[in-house]
Amino acid sequence: MTKASETALKIAKDAEQLAAALEETDKNVRTPKASTKATEKYQKEAGLVAKTYKLKATDAEAFKSSCEANGESQAAVLTRLMQAYCVGEDANIPGCWLCRLMAHFKQKKGAI
Repeated sequence: MTKASETALKIAKDAEQLAAALEETDKNVRTPKASTKATEKYQKEAGLVAKTYKLKATDAEAFKSSCEANGESQAAVLTRLMQAYCVGEDANIPGCWLCRLMAHFKQKKGAI
């Protein structure tokens, strides 16, 4: 057997092994549950998106604690803060460090 034919056989064997591995991987891929599909459909129709932000851990914990103390979800408070910020209003949430921070910057901006 020539060196070229040995190489060709090795490549063919490797390709077979790769095909078998891919077939096995396809068997292991899970299909989403009906509830997952329903949730994804609702979120798409409602226009919901997931966002990720990098924050200081102390700020994130303080925000979480404030939300829990006021009995509100973090998502609801963030939505209200974003909407108020977009229209130039103050959200005025008692004890909210983010509201105080926004008011501070708004005050500084007006002073310039």
